[in-house]
Amino acid sequence: MSLPVRKALSRILDRISDSEIKEVMSVSGGDINQAFSLKTREARYFIKINTNIPDAPTMFQEEAKSLKVLATSKCVNVPRVIDVGAIDSYGYLVLEWIETRKAGKDANRTLGTQLAELHQVTAEQCGWSTHNFIGTLPQKNDFHTSWKDFYIHCRLLPQFELASKHEYLSPKMISD
Repeated sequence: MSLPVRKALSRILDRISDSEIKEVMSVSGGDINQAFSLKTREARYFIKINTNIPDAPTMFQEEAKSLKVLATSKCVNVPRVIDVGAIDSYGYLVLEWIETRKAGKDANRTLGTQLAELHQVTAEQCGWSTHNFIGTLPQKNDFHTSWKDFYIHCRLLPQFELASKHEYLSPKMISD
């Protein structure tokens, strides 16, 4: 781990705890962020940081907002958001650490039930109060009265337009 990353992690910890770092381990956390397990005497945290994306602080703020809303459903176990922000040139998100364990024999059924419960949560409109990200790309979330219109205009068409812009699809393919 580079010295700038170590310093950034230390400064992030200073914002959330009076404890010193006991252990830092790089962990898998996707392909666009660096992810770490950071352990202190009192707690263990999952921290994602990013310096490569100019909008990283906004990306992490939107992710934190989404996690908090998912947690209110009480359908699935969602890590608690500890802190989100920017330190030096790093955008970051700190979450509670959820210890992994071997899946029990009913894990798939439980997950399926929880996801079904989550998808029973409804709203009057489809969309979100702000735009967010899909990976590193901006993602529109304009409100629509139907799920179909939301999916077409906020998910499919932006991807088709991006593919066309990069000449993976012709404009004619999109209009057909």
